[in-house]
Amino acid sequence: MKLESRSYNNIKEHFVYIILWTVTFLAPVLSLYISSKSDSEMSFDWHHVLFVWETYIPFLILFLIHNFLLAPMLLYQRRKILYFVLTISMVILFAIFKCTIDPTNERPHHLAHQAAHFDKKNNDSFRHDMSFPREPMPPDFKREPPRHMPPNGINHRAISSVVMLILLFGMNMGVKFYVRDEDARKRMEEMEHESLQQQLAYLKYQISPHFFMNTLNNIHALVDINPEQAKSSIVVLSKMMRYLLYESNHEMIPLEREILFINNYVALMRMRFSEDKVHIRLNMPDLNDHSTICGSVPPVMFVCFVENAFKHGISYLHQTNIDISILLSEEHLTFICINTKAPEKNQEKGGVGLVNVRRRLDLIYQERYDLQTKETDDEYQVTLTLPI
Repeated sequence: MKLESRSYNNIKEHFVYIILWTVTFLAPVLSLYISSKSDSEMSFDWHHVLFVWETYIPFLILFLIHNFLLAPMLLYQRRKILYFVLTISMVILFAIFKCTIDPTNERPHHLAHQAAHFDKKNNDSFRHDMSFPREPMPPDFKREPPRHMPPNGINHRAISSVVMLILLFGMNMGVKFYVRDEDARKRMEEMEHESLQQQLAYLKYQISPHFFMNTLNNIHALVDINPEQAKSSIVVLSKMMRYLLYESNHEMIPLEREILFINNYVALMRMRFSEDKVHIRLNMPDLNDHSTICGSVPPVMFVCFVENAFKHGISYLHQTNIDISILLSEEHLTFICINTKAPEKNQEKGGVGLVNVRRRLDLIYQERYDLQTKETDDEYQVTLTLPI
Protein backbone atom coordinates (compact mmCIF):
# COMPACT_ATOMS: atom_id res chain seq x y z
CA MET A 1 0.00 0.00 0.00
CA LYS A 2 2.82 2.40 0.88
CA LEU A 3 4.71 1.53 -2.31
CA GLU A 4 1.59 2.15 -4.37
CA SER A 5 1.07 5.51 -2.66
CA ARG A 6 4.70 6.55 -3.24
CA SER A 7 4.53 5.47 -6.89
CA TYR A 8 1.33 7.46 -7.36
CA ASN A 9 2.94 10.56 -5.84
CA ASN A 10 5.99 10.19 -8.12
CA ILE A 11 3.75 9.97 -11.16
CA LYS A 12 1.84 13.03 -10.03
CA GLU A 13 5.09 14.95 -9.46
CA HIS A 14 6.48 14.10 -12.90
CA PHE A 15 3.15 14.96 -14.48
CA VAL A 16 3.44 18.46 -12.99
CA TYR A 17 6.91 18.86 -14.50
CA ILE A 18 5.74 17.67 -17.91
CA ILE A 19 2.90 20.19 -17.90
CA LEU A 20 5.18 23.07 -16.88
CA TRP A 21 7.84 22.34 -19.48
CA THR A 22 5.24 21.75 -22.19
CA VAL A 23 3.70 25.15 -21.50
CA THR A 24 7.17 26.73 -21.48
CA PHE A 25 8.10 25.36 -24.92
CA LEU A 26 4.69 26.11 -26.42
CA ALA A 27 4.65 29.71 -25.20
CA PRO A 28 6.92 31.17 -27.97
CA VAL A 29 5.00 29.25 -30.64
CA LEU A 30 1.69 30.62 -29.42
CA SER A 31 3.09 34.13 -28.98
CA LEU A 32 4.54 34.26 -32.48
CA TYR A 33 1.38 32.79 -33.96
CA ILE A 34 -0.81 35.44 -32.31
CA SER A 35 1.57 38.20 -33.42
CA SER A 36 1.57 36.97 -37.04
CA LYS A 37 -2.24 36.89 -37.07
CA SER A 38 -2.58 40.37 -35.61
CA ASP A 39 0.13 41.94 -37.84
CA SER A 40 -0.12 41.24 -41.57
CA GLU A 41 3.49 42.34 -42.20
CA MET A 42 4.85 39.75 -39.75
CA SER A 43 5.16 36.14 -40.80
CA PHE A 44 5.43 33.03 -38.64
CA ASP A 45 9.11 32.11 -38.61
CA TRP A 46 10.14 28.75 -37.17
CA HIS A 47 13.75 29.92 -37.04
CA HIS A 48 12.82 32.36 -34.31
CA VAL A 49 10.99 29.62 -32.37
CA LEU A 50 14.00 27.32 -32.65
CA PHE A 51 16.25 30.12 -31.46
CA VAL A 52 14.09 30.57 -28.33
CA TRP A 53 13.99 26.82 -27.73
CA GLU A 54 17.77 26.78 -27.98
CA THR A 55 17.92 29.11 -24.97
CA TYR A 56 15.60 26.77 -23.01
CA ILE A 57 17.61 23.59 -23.57
CA PRO A 58 20.39 24.37 -21.02
CA PHE A 59 17.76 25.08 -18.37
CA LEU A 60 16.00 21.80 -19.15
CA ILE A 61 19.24 19.80 -18.96
CA LEU A 62 20.24 21.37 -15.63
CA PHE A 63 16.71 20.85 -14.29
CA LEU A 64 16.87 17.13 -15.10
CA ILE A 65 20.26 16.85 -13.41
CA HIS A 66 18.96 18.61 -10.32
CA ASN A 67 15.70 16.67 -10.21
CA PHE A 68 17.10 13.15 -10.60
CA LEU A 69 20.62 13.46 -9.14
CA LEU A 70 21.02 16.41 -6.77
CA ALA A 71 17.60 16.78 -5.12
CA PRO A 72 17.49 13.13 -3.90
CA MET A 73 20.77 13.79 -2.05
CA LEU A 74 19.02 16.35 0.12
CA LEU A 75 15.61 14.69 0.47
CA TYR A 76 16.43 11.01 0.89
CA GLN A 77 20.17 10.72 1.59
CA ARG A 78 20.45 13.73 3.95
CA ARG A 79 23.75 14.77 2.34
CA LYS A 80 23.21 18.51 2.66
CA ILE A 81 26.82 19.66 2.24
CA LEU A 82 27.35 17.62 -0.93
CA TYR A 83 24.05 18.85 -2.35
CA PHE A 84 24.83 22.54 -1.80
CA VAL A 85 28.40 22.18 -3.07
CA LEU A 86 27.32 20.49 -6.30
CA THR A 87 24.37 22.83 -6.82
CA ILE A 88 26.46 25.97 -6.34
CA SER A 89 29.17 24.56 -8.62
CA MET A 90 26.60 23.88 -11.31
CA VAL A 91 25.23 27.44 -11.02
CA ILE A 92 28.75 28.90 -11.31
CA LEU A 93 29.51 26.80 -14.39
CA PHE A 94 26.24 27.88 -15.92
CA ALA A 95 27.11 31.55 -15.29
CA ILE A 96 30.50 31.08 -16.99
CA PHE A 97 28.77 29.38 -19.90
CA LYS A 98 26.35 32.28 -20.30
CA CYS A 99 29.18 34.83 -20.18
CA THR A 100 31.61 33.15 -22.58
CA ILE A 101 30.51 30.35 -24.86
CA ASP A 102 26.76 30.74 -24.81
CA PRO A 103 25.72 30.59 -28.47
CA THR A 104 22.70 32.75 -27.72
CA ASN A 105 25.01 35.76 -27.27
CA GLU A 106 25.36 35.73 -31.03
CA ARG A 107 22.53 36.46 -33.35
CA PRO A 108 21.07 33.48 -35.15
CA HIS A 109 21.93 32.97 -38.79
CA HIS A 110 18.65 34.13 -40.22
CA LEU A 111 18.66 37.27 -38.06
CA ALA A 112 22.26 38.01 -39.05
CA HIS A 113 21.33 37.61 -42.71
CA GLN A 114 18.45 40.03 -42.30
CA ALA A 115 20.72 42.50 -40.52
CA ALA A 116 23.33 42.27 -43.31
CA HIS A 117 20.66 42.89 -45.91
CA PHE A 118 19.42 45.87 -43.95
CA ASP A 119 22.98 47.28 -43.59
CA LYS A 120 23.65 46.85 -47.34
CA LYS A 121 20.49 48.73 -48.16
CA ASN A 122 21.39 51.55 -45.86
CA ASN A 123 24.92 51.75 -47.31
CA ASP A 124 23.55 51.99 -50.85
CA SER A 125 21.25 54.77 -49.76
CA PHE A 126 24.19 56.48 -48.10
CA ARG A 127 26.33 56.28 -51.22
CA HIS A 128 23.42 57.61 -53.27
CA ASP A 129 23.13 60.55 -50.91
CA MET A 130 26.87 61.22 -51.27
CA SER A 131 26.34 62.33 -54.88
CA PHE A 132 24.60 65.45 -53.65
CA PRO A 133 26.70 68.30 -52.32
CA ARG A 134 26.73 68.47 -48.54
CA GLU A 135 27.12 71.49 -46.31
CA PRO A 136 30.65 72.01 -44.94
CA MET A 137 31.27 71.02 -41.39
CA PRO A 138 31.78 73.81 -38.83
CA PRO A 139 35.42 74.42 -37.89
CA ASP A 140 34.91 73.42 -34.27
CA PHE A 141 33.14 70.13 -35.15
CA LYS A 142 34.72 67.07 -33.59
CA ARG A 143 33.71 63.59 -34.62
CA GLU A 144 32.80 61.39 -31.65
CA PRO A 145 34.76 58.15 -31.44
CA PRO A 146 32.73 55.07 -32.26
CA ARG A 147 31.13 53.32 -29.32
CA HIS A 148 32.37 49.83 -28.72
CA MET A 149 30.34 47.04 -27.16
CA PRO A 150 31.64 45.82 -23.78
CA PRO A 151 33.76 42.71 -23.93
CA ASN A 152 32.44 39.37 -22.88
CA GLY A 153 31.85 39.22 -19.14
CA ILE A 154 29.09 39.38 -16.61
CA ASN A 155 26.13 41.15 -18.16
CA HIS A 156 22.46 41.56 -17.37
CA ARG A 157 21.51 38.57 -19.54
CA ALA A 158 23.86 36.27 -17.63
CA ILE A 159 22.61 37.56 -14.28
CA SER A 160 18.99 37.09 -15.36
CA SER A 161 19.72 33.56 -16.53
CA VAL A 162 21.42 32.63 -13.23
CA VAL A 163 18.48 34.03 -11.25
CA MET A 164 16.06 32.06 -13.42
CA LEU A 165 18.09 28.88 -12.86
CA ILE A 166 18.05 29.38 -9.08
CA LEU A 167 14.29 29.96 -9.15
CA LEU A 168 13.91 26.84 -11.27
CA PHE A 169 15.78 24.78 -8.68
CA GLY A 170 13.66 26.33 -5.94
CA MET A 171 10.48 25.40 -7.79
CA ASN A 172 11.77 21.86 -8.20
CA MET A 173 12.48 21.53 -4.46
CA GLY A 174 9.14 23.13 -3.58
CA VAL A 175 7.19 20.57 -5.61
CA LYS A 176 9.24 17.72 -4.12
CA PHE A 177 8.69 18.94 -0.55
CA TYR A 178 4.96 19.36 -1.22
CA VAL A 179 4.64 15.82 -2.59
CA ARG A 180 6.74 14.45 0.25
CA ASP A 181 4.66 16.26 2.90
CA GLU A 182 1.45 15.02 1.29
CA ASP A 183 2.78 11.47 1.35
CA ALA A 184 3.77 11.85 5.01
CA ARG A 185 0.36 13.29 5.84
CA LYS A 186 -1.39 10.34 4.23
CA ARG A 187 0.83 7.90 6.13
CA MET A 188 0.06 9.76 9.37
CA GLU A 189 -3.67 9.56 8.67
CA GLU A 190 -3.37 5.83 8.02
CA MET A 191 -1.44 5.37 11.27
CA GLU A 192 -3.99 7.42 13.20
CA HIS A 193 -6.82 5.41 11.67
CA GLU A 194 -5.12 2.14 12.59
CA SER A 195 -4.47 3.42 16.10
CA LEU A 196 -8.09 4.50 16.39
CA GLN A 197 -9.32 1.06 15.37
CA GLN A 198 -6.96 -0.63 17.81
CA GLN A 199 -8.07 1.60 20.68
CA LEU A 200 -11.75 1.06 19.89
CA ALA A 201 -11.22 -2.70 19.70
CA TYR A 202 -9.40 -2.66 23.03
CA LEU A 203 -12.19 -0.71 24.71
CA LYS A 204 -14.90 -2.97 23.29
CA TYR A 205 -13.06 -6.13 24.29
CA GLN A 206 -12.59 -4.62 27.74
CA ILE A 207 -16.35 -4.12 28.00
CA SER A 208 -17.48 -7.52 26.73
CA PRO A 209 -15.63 -9.81 29.20
CA HIS A 210 -16.73 -7.64 32.11
CA PHE A 211 -20.35 -7.77 30.99
CA PHE A 212 -20.14 -11.52 30.40
CA MET A 213 -18.71 -12.06 33.91
CA ASN A 214 -21.49 -10.10 35.59
CA THR A 215 -24.21 -11.81 33.56
CA LEU A 216 -22.91 -15.28 34.48
CA ASN A 217 -22.99 -14.24 38.11
CA ASN A 218 -26.63 -13.24 37.67
CA ILE A 219 -27.51 -16.60 36.08
CA HIS A 220 -25.63 -18.41 38.84
CA ALA A 221 -27.83 -16.65 41.38
CA LEU A 222 -30.98 -17.74 39.50
CA VAL A 223 -30.06 -21.43 39.40
CA ASP A 224 -30.99 -21.99 43.04
CA ILE A 225 -33.84 -19.49 43.18
CA ASN A 226 -35.70 -20.28 39.95
CA PRO A 227 -34.23 -22.94 37.62
CA GLU A 228 -36.78 -22.20 34.87
CA GLN A 229 -35.82 -18.55 34.81
CA ALA A 230 -32.19 -19.60 34.76
CA LYS A 231 -32.85 -21.59 31.58
CA SER A 232 -34.67 -18.66 30.02
CA SER A 233 -31.85 -16.34 31.01
CA ILE A 234 -29.35 -18.60 29.26
CA VAL A 235 -31.39 -18.24 26.04
CA VAL A 236 -31.41 -14.48 26.44
CA LEU A 237 -27.68 -14.51 27.18
CA SER A 238 -26.98 -16.49 24.01
CA LYS A 239 -28.72 -13.78 21.97
CA MET A 240 -26.70 -11.12 23.71
CA MET A 241 -23.44 -12.96 23.19
CA ARG A 242 -24.25 -13.34 19.52
CA TYR A 243 -24.63 -9.58 19.42
CA LEU A 244 -21.28 -9.07 21.17
CA LEU A 245 -19.49 -11.48 18.86
CA TYR A 246 -20.83 -10.29 15.52
CA GLU A 247 -22.01 -6.71 16.01
CA SER A 248 -19.34 -5.26 18.26
CA ASN A 249 -16.70 -5.74 15.55
CA HIS A 250 -18.24 -2.82 13.65
CA GLU A 251 -17.55 0.77 14.51
CA MET A 252 -21.20 1.70 14.11
CA ILE A 253 -24.37 -0.43 14.08
CA PRO A 254 -28.06 0.31 13.44
CA LEU A 255 -29.78 1.85 16.45
CA GLU A 256 -32.50 -0.81 16.60
CA ARG A 257 -29.92 -3.56 17.32
CA GLU A 258 -28.51 -1.62 20.26
CA ILE A 259 -32.03 -1.06 21.58
CA LEU A 260 -32.77 -4.79 21.28
CA PHE A 261 -29.59 -5.55 23.19
CA ILE A 262 -30.61 -3.22 26.04
CA ASN A 263 -34.08 -4.80 26.11
CA ASN A 264 -32.53 -8.26 26.47
CA TYR A 265 -30.20 -7.07 29.20
CA VAL A 266 -33.06 -5.51 31.18
CA ALA A 267 -35.14 -8.66 30.69
CA LEU A 268 -32.26 -10.65 32.16
CA MET A 269 -32.10 -8.32 35.17
CA ARG A 270 -35.84 -8.61 35.72
CA MET A 271 -35.45 -12.36 35.99
CA ARG A 272 -32.98 -11.93 38.80
CA PHE A 273 -34.57 -9.17 40.88
CA SER A 274 -38.08 -9.02 42.24
CA GLU A 275 -40.24 -6.13 41.09
CA ASP A 276 -41.11 -5.45 44.71
CA LYS A 277 -37.49 -4.57 45.38
CA VAL A 278 -36.32 -3.24 42.01
CA HIS A 279 -38.62 -1.09 39.89
CA ILE A 280 -37.36 -0.84 36.30
CA ARG A 281 -38.90 1.61 33.85
CA LEU A 282 -37.80 1.22 30.26
CA ASN A 283 -38.74 3.91 27.76
CA MET A 284 -37.48 2.81 24.35
CA PRO A 285 -38.61 3.55 20.78
CA ASP A 286 -40.90 0.95 19.29
CA LEU A 287 -38.79 -1.52 17.30
CA ASN A 288 -41.73 -2.19 14.97
CA ASP A 289 -41.91 1.45 13.95
CA HIS A 290 -39.03 1.68 11.50
CA SER A 291 -39.91 5.24 10.53
CA THR A 292 -38.88 6.57 13.94
CA ILE A 293 -35.81 4.40 14.46
CA CYS A 294 -32.98 5.53 12.23
CA GLY A 295 -29.31 6.26 12.45
CA SER A 296 -26.29 4.39 13.80
CA VAL A 297 -24.58 4.28 17.18
CA PRO A 298 -21.41 2.64 18.56
CA PRO A 299 -22.05 -0.93 19.75
CA VAL A 300 -22.12 -1.73 23.47
CA MET A 301 -22.13 1.96 24.35
CA PHE A 302 -25.31 2.44 26.40
CA VAL A 303 -25.10 -0.88 28.22
CA CYS A 304 -22.11 0.45 30.17
CA PHE A 305 -24.37 2.94 31.96
CA VAL A 306 -27.17 0.38 32.36
CA GLU A 307 -24.79 -2.14 33.88
CA ASN A 308 -23.42 0.44 36.32
CA ALA A 309 -26.96 1.43 37.29
CA PHE A 310 -27.75 -2.14 38.35
CA LYS A 311 -24.37 -2.73 39.93
CA HIS A 312 -24.25 0.43 42.05
CA GLY A 313 -27.96 1.18 42.44
CA ILE A 314 -29.39 -2.13 43.64
CA SER A 315 -30.14 -2.24 47.35
CA TYR A 316 -31.27 -5.42 49.12
CA LEU A 317 -32.72 -3.40 51.99
CA HIS A 318 -34.54 -0.61 50.21
CA GLN A 319 -36.54 -0.23 47.02
CA THR A 320 -34.48 0.63 43.95
CA ASN A 321 -35.67 2.63 40.94
CA ILE A 322 -33.94 2.44 37.59
CA ASP A 323 -35.21 4.61 34.74
CA ILE A 324 -33.73 4.07 31.25
CA SER A 325 -34.86 6.17 28.27
CA ILE A 326 -33.83 6.77 24.69
CA LEU A 327 -35.32 9.88 23.08
CA LEU A 328 -35.01 10.55 19.35
CA SER A 329 -35.17 13.79 17.41
CA GLU A 330 -34.41 14.56 13.79
CA GLU A 331 -30.66 14.97 14.33
CA HIS A 332 -29.86 13.75 17.84
CA LEU A 333 -30.31 10.82 20.17
CA THR A 334 -30.51 11.36 23.93
CA PHE A 335 -29.86 8.50 26.33
CA ILE A 336 -30.89 9.01 29.95
CA CYS A 337 -30.22 6.59 32.77
CA ILE A 338 -31.36 7.42 36.32
CA ASN A 339 -30.91 5.14 39.29
CA THR A 340 -31.33 5.50 43.02
CA LYS A 341 -28.16 5.24 45.04
CA ALA A 342 -27.85 2.35 47.42
CA PRO A 343 -27.49 3.57 51.01
CA GLU A 344 -25.07 0.79 51.81
CA LYS A 345 -21.68 0.86 50.12
CA ASN A 346 -21.43 -1.55 47.23
CA GLN A 347 -18.20 -3.50 47.62
CA GLU A 348 -18.16 -4.87 44.09
CA LYS A 349 -15.15 -3.66 42.19
CA GLY A 350 -14.33 -3.56 38.52
CA GLY A 351 -16.12 -2.11 35.56
CA VAL A 352 -14.99 0.04 32.68
CA GLY A 353 -16.07 3.34 34.23
CA LEU A 354 -16.72 6.72 32.70
CA VAL A 355 -13.07 7.25 31.81
CA ASN A 356 -13.03 4.56 29.12
CA VAL A 357 -16.50 5.55 27.92
CA ARG A 358 -15.41 9.16 27.45
CA ARG A 359 -12.24 8.00 25.71
CA ARG A 360 -14.25 5.93 23.28
CA LEU A 361 -16.67 8.80 22.63
CA ASP A 362 -13.72 11.14 22.00
CA LEU A 363 -12.25 8.75 19.45
CA ILE A 364 -15.52 8.39 17.54
CA TYR A 365 -17.29 11.75 17.87
CA GLN A 366 -14.49 14.17 18.87
CA GLU A 367 -16.46 17.21 20.10
CA ARG A 368 -19.83 16.29 18.60
CA TYR A 369 -21.27 14.61 21.69
CA ASP A 370 -22.36 15.71 25.14
CA LEU A 371 -22.04 13.54 28.25
CA GLN A 372 -23.38 14.93 31.50
CA THR A 373 -23.49 13.28 34.92
CA LYS A 374 -25.54 14.53 37.85
CA GLU A 375 -25.28 13.12 41.36
CA THR A 376 -27.32 13.87 44.46
CA ASP A 377 -27.58 12.19 47.84
CA ASP A 378 -30.29 9.81 46.60
CA GLU A 379 -29.91 9.65 42.82
CA TYR A 380 -27.40 9.36 40.02
CA GLN A 381 -28.17 10.46 36.45
CA VAL A 382 -26.30 10.09 33.17
CA THR A 383 -27.36 12.00 30.04
CA LEU A 384 -25.64 11.28 26.74
CA THR A 385 -26.49 13.14 23.52
CA LEU A 386 -25.18 11.84 20.20
CA PRO A 387 -25.66 12.91 16.58
CA ILE A 388 -27.45 10.37 14.40
